[in-house]
Amino acid sequence: MSKSGRGSTSRTHVSRNPRKPSARPGPQRGRRSATTAPAAQLGAQDERRRIAQDLHDDVIPPLLSFIYRTDSPALADAARLILKRLRDILRQLDREGPV
Repeated sequence: MSKSGRGSTSRTHVSRNPRKPSARPGPQRGRRSATTAPAAQLGAQDERRRIAQDLHDDVIPPLLSFIYRTDSPALADAARLILKRLRDILRQLDREGPV
């Protein structure tokens, strides 16, 4: 046993940081396999859908409420401009489809 009490002193290097790859090269290092590209596309598409839904559900309703409740025409116009930009972003996310 080693001094640490963990058995053998020889260990295989495994990177603990998911962004920092192991120092030892693997057979597919630096290349995407044919199955990961479609999975990445589906992941990106799901993320765009989630962002669009979050904007639709959590940002737009309070903005509309603000537009109808404010006494300031200038603030209402600014909020309408923001609303228009958000809707443009949502349409763009919808049009992009699969990456």
